[in-house]
Amino acid sequence: MVTNLVKNAAEAMGEVRSKKLEIRSKKEGEFVKLSVSDTGKGIAEEDRKRIFDPFFTTKGKGTGLGLAICQRIVEAHHGEIEVASEVGKGTTFVVKLPGK
Repeated sequence: MVTNLVKNAAEAMGEVRSKKLEIRSKKEGEFVKLSVSDTGKGIAEEDRKRIFDPFFTTKGKGTGLGLAICQRIVEAHHGEIEVASEVGKGTTFVVKLPGK
């Protein structure tokens, strides 16, 4: 799941000048939060509604299964995955999982 989020972030920064990829984790109460942020092209609002749908992709290559699988993995571990994005500025995915 983390590998897919990092790969997507790197691909999103392919055409931008200022490239920054940041991975952070922290414990918040009974949860662990992992965030993957990039300074890529961002995700349009209409696409954000569908990014976790199987076979949805805006890329010329790929199957559109990566984020759908990520979401299913997170949910299988009783967690949540969220996305915040601004076109032209970048995207952040936040995964929140119960800690043990």
